[in-house]
Amino acid sequence: MKVLQFVDGLKYGDATGNFVIAISQILDALGIENIIFTSVTDKEIKQATIRMDSHITINNEDLIISHYTGFSRSINRLIFKDTSKLLLYHNITPAKFFKNWSYRSYLYCKAGRSQLEVLPNIFDMAVSESTYNCDELKKAGFSKCFLLPIVVDKDSLLKHSYDTSIVKKYSDGFINMVFVGRVVPNKKIEDLISVFESYQRTFNQHSRLIVVGATNEVPAYYDYLLNIVQQKALGDSILFTGKVSTETLFAWYRCANIFVTMSEHEGFCIPLVESMVFKIPVVAYSTGAVPEILGDGGVLINHKDTPAIAKAINDIMSDKQYLSNLRIRQEKNIERFSHDKFKENLQSILKIVEENSKGRVHKKYSLKRIKAYILLNMVGVNIVITLFSLIKKSASLVKRKYHLF
Repeated sequence: MKVLQFVDGLKYGDATGNFVIAISQILDALGIENIIFTSVTDKEIKQATIRMDSHITINNEDLIISHYTGFSRSINRLIFKDTSKLLLYHNITPAKFFKNWSYRSYLYCKAGRSQLEVLPNIFDMAVSESTYNCDELKKAGFSKCFLLPIVVDKDSLLKHSYDTSIVKKYSDGFINMVFVGRVVPNKKIEDLISVFESYQRTFNQHSRLIVVGATNEVPAYYDYLLNIVQQKALGDSILFTGKVSTETLFAWYRCANIFVTMSEHEGFCIPLVESMVFKIPVVAYSTGAVPEILGDGGVLINHKDTPAIAKAINDIMSDKQYLSNLRIRQEKNIERFSHDKFKENLQSILKIVEENSKGRVHKKYSLKRIKAYILLNMVGVNIVITLFSLIKKSASLVKRKYHLF
């Protein structure tokens, strides 16, 4: 058996990229031939991949793993491949979060959700990082979904080099409230800013908020956040780092006193696990997969009562015994995401795939697959129609604003 991983875009250091590489490394260790196909990749991992448009020879006994993060152009290529196919679903942010911020992101997410409904006709089974994601797949029509939580190698993180200058500069007695993630609407950074403002003004003036993550994905949303910071006169206390290197990220973790997230959609949320590895107390809004991933390794917030959340943060920062007990719980919780556990889970899934493939009937051009091909292309047509509708709506608004008739 040969394993072929397909991913539309492979980015160095992001969750999906790390997942793809982790699978490849374990397959290498098991002596299983494997190839990563991608359309776009970062230079740091380019040598480990083959371009998607290259000639692909696939045999009946091979396994295709398609990583799905949103609308995928590569799926069409896989429909008529007559071999076992496994969908690895990394979740798609609901399009509603982007509706008033980015037409591009809105369309991408909306198309991805539409395409997801067709995928049970193409893939034999599905895998995902969380039960929350698996529940979404079952609603989409998949009868089977197997768990494969992301690997977070504790030793690798703690031994990794980091930017000592950042740790030296920001380990200055201030409380560093840190958030790690893309600056996009579903992360609700505006709510995080409100929580920080309440904490700083009520409990600790010697504190700062550090938002670590790319700010260029939805520029309008980032501008909105900067305006909030300006209006609240918090400019000296809030830092947006933009996209950072791994060394810089690990430096921010090392000088963090607490990790806080008010995000309203998470299919997994690796920063929760990374924070626990660095023994950082976590306060997180209870949404999506967050309760499942955090376990008892942090504090879950069920209601966005800003003053109450600020008080909870202050209570945590003031209670040394609580912090000590929390770190013990964190240590136990992160064992679920160890390299050995990931390897064990992946081997179990490969065994199931192998057993299922033995009784598999090869029907390259079945009616089911032809139907899937037609439906997938209908999704593409719907995207064009939706885009035309959005352009028309925008033009109408411009006409009204400037009295153009």
